[in-house]
Amino acid sequence: MALQFLLRVLAGVIRSSGLTDLVTEQGLPASQAGQGPVALATAAVIPFLAWVVFAGVFYLLSSLFDGEGEFSTLLSFVGYGFVPQVAGSALSALVAFYRWNVRGVSVSFPAGTAGKSPMQMSPEQSAAYARAIFEAQSGPLVTLMTVLGFVFTLWAAFIWVFATRRARDVSTRQAAIAVGLPVGLVVLVQIGLFALGTLLF
Repeated sequence: MALQFLLRVLAGVIRSSGLTDLVTEQGLPASQAGQGPVALATAAVIPFLAWVVFAGVFYLLSSLFDGEGEFSTLLSFVGYGFVPQVAGSALSALVAFYRWNVRGVSVSFPAGTAGKSPMQMSPEQSAAYARAIFEAQSGPLVTLMTVLGFVFTLWAAFIWVFATRRARDVSTRQAAIAVGLPVGLVVLVQIGLFALGTLLF
């Protein structure tokens, strides 16, 4: 988990730095780009929160099947399911470095916005600015990483099924239900947010 924490921070810093440089080159305030410390910290601690929350939900749902076993045991077993996420975080950091520092990112910002914050722009300029920021953070590589993120999540779910079965002494089918419901919901929400962002911009 500590490694995933560091990798997520590294990927966030690379993206934030690249976006800040891109915006600064356009004469726009650097404060309008990238992720602040709070956003980076939030993104970094998400794996730890997810670890506890997923384990808690698996524990509660497996209780419906008269599951036995301590929560601490399930929590430790669920931790193994985040190994694929570490691989995903490492790949995300590499892709972010390639996009921003090797290939480079180029987008068109609206004219007449130099030195202005989005609050000082006209509605048309503000909308064009938002589209430019979105374009800078999207593209085939980003889409590929999003798809791979779903794959890594399903890989983790596969591990969690057997972790729940062993830690809670339930059948594979019961463990699959206890794991599949929350993980399926998370994946559906992620797909919905990705599709919504694509439609809006």
